[in-house]
Amino acid sequence: MELMSLRNKAIHGAKWSTAQNTIGQAIDFVIFITLARMLGPEEFGLVAIAVVFISFIAPFISQGLGAAIIQRSEIEIAHLNTVFWSNLTLGVLLTALIASSAGWWANVFSDQRLESVLIWIAPCSLFYSLTIVQEAILRREIRFKTLAYRSLFSKTTGGVVAIVLAINDFGVWSLVARQLTVSCMNVFLLWRICDWRPQLQFSKRHFADLFPFGVRELGNKLLVFVNRRSDNLLIGYFLGPASLGFYNIAYRFVFVVLQLVTKSVSQVGMPAFSRLQHIPKRLTRAFYDVTQITTLLSFPIFIGMMFLATEIVVVFLGESWLPAIPVLQVLVLIGIAQSILAPMVSVIIGVGKPGVRLKLQFIDSVLNLVGFFIVVHWGIVAVAASYVIIGFALIPLWYRAILRSIPVDNGDYLKTMKAPFWGAVMMSLSLAALAIWFQGGIGDIEFMVMSVLVGAFAYTITVFILYPATAKKFLDMLKVLAVKSQT
Repeated sequence: MELMSLRNKAIHGAKWSTAQNTIGQAIDFVIFITLARMLGPEEFGLVAIAVVFISFIAPFISQGLGAAIIQRSEIEIAHLNTVFWSNLTLGVLLTALIASSAGWWANVFSDQRLESVLIWIAPCSLFYSLTIVQEAILRREIRFKTLAYRSLFSKTTGGVVAIVLAINDFGVWSLVARQLTVSCMNVFLLWRICDWRPQLQFSKRHFADLFPFGVRELGNKLLVFVNRRSDNLLIGYFLGPASLGFYNIAYRFVFVVLQLVTKSVSQVGMPAFSRLQHIPKRLTRAFYDVTQITTLLSFPIFIGMMFLATEIVVVFLGESWLPAIPVLQVLVLIGIAQSILAPMVSVIIGVGKPGVRLKLQFIDSVLNLVGFFIVVHWGIVAVAASYVIIGFALIPLWYRAILRSIPVDNGDYLKTMKAPFWGAVMMSLSLAALAIWFQGGIGDIEFMVMSVLVGAFAYTITVFILYPATAKKFLDMLKVLAVKSQT
């Protein structure tokens, strides 16, 4: 009964985690679009530089100990107290470090506006240190519904504050206020929701219990930082906040879609792969199915974004963001690469090979950092191209790791992507023909709507005619998911 109850909790929690991801991305996207129409690339770029610093010190504040609390089978009060005071101490010290060095960093980036932005955004690190243990407790108790409400309410509140300030011409401070509001609301809500309160206790023994797992998590988080933030850091330093604003805005469009597709894949795929790891044939079949459904969903979206990049930027952001168009056209290709990689990553984690994942992420981080540093002088489009090239170059390395983990046939694996590939080809030809036919003869909104309809029709018809079995299986999987979401 206890196992069944835990399973039901896990299923319920996964649904709320998926809902949080989907609705949260939608809220973020609406807020981001609204603010982008009122503010310029300079403001977004300045805050993006400041967020790089906050993101860098966050893993050092947590030390991976929040994840260690979740992972450990038995937790004592002394573990929680020790982690809280360790996190808070580092939060205070690193917040003070950022604020006190803000002037120096402003000189390094040759932009004195960065000093005040860093000073005001630095407390976000302190607020983060106050939430780590509370969030870990709620995740450990599988209270994802509560966490979802907290996250969505904090994001919405922060967005409303930022929009009101932007309307009243507060400029970059609208974005700073958003970061601070979200951080403050997270602290307030988590402390209201979670009953646990820290006691004045620090135990070296209990710290030592958690640190070995935590330090591996710390290493993983730092690699994620290099992959996701090193391009922002180098663009901000060499090209300035305006260029970073254009790059960051294009990346946000791609990231929203990636999160919706790949995060859902990891949430569903990883536990399934874990349960099937001792049944090789079924695990391989599941890997094929997840790869197919992921690429069927992502290929048409990213190909469509590439063809409609101009209309997307003009309609959603306005003409002040036109330099983001070529960046978006290049960056959408990383979406295709990541949609191929996401099922592989889930398999590697699901079969219990975190060391392999860490090794490949290290290679990815080094290649990205070196690639960004070499090409940044040629501009933001070159940085985007480097990101894409390295992303596709890593696919064979991940695939080699898959071959060593589960019995995969090369031919069968490639067949999983035949339908989305040829559907995307026909969709591309249709969109290219449509662009040539109209050649700017209709408005941007009308052309975008027509392109979506024509592209979706071409893609769907191609898949259904050439690969009816794949189409039927895809529809069956969607029906199963719809039924499960209602139970």
